Amino acid sequence: MKKIILVTILMCNLLLVHGQSVKIEGHIRDKRSEIPYTTISLPGQKIQADSKGYYTFYIKSGIPFNIRLNTVGYKTVSQQMVAVQADTVINFVLEPVPNTLDDVLISTSRKPENIKNITTSVSIVNKKKLRRRWPLRLI
Repeated sequence: MKKIILVTILMCNLLLVHGQSVKIEGHIRDKRSEIPYTTISLPGQKIQADSKGYYTFYIKSGIPFNIRLNTVGYKTVSQQMVAVQADTVINFVLEPVPNTLDDVLISTSRKPENIKNITTSVSIVNKKKLRRRWPLRLI
């Protein structure tokens, strides 16, 4: 009887050890600095890095998983990870995507307009502000 109880207790402990979760943490950066608020997608969960690019999540140990990182202005990273057995630090370095913008139209007018009535995006910038920001010759 004692042997049966001992074997049962040992088997229960093995099941508990096998089903444990491990902690995965790390930082997300580019070549110069941290990248805040990156979205990290895993099977069955989605998390977000904090304002300093730090993230942490828990997964079941011994199971391989796919991790996907995406944020505005950077290439999306998708990577198959091997089965993790213990708490692990995984840092990522993302590459920026070159920005290509459409043409920008700048128009002026001397008549006063009410911004509430304009259907497009408008920014009003005076001559002094432009000279301070960009050393251009304005006509």
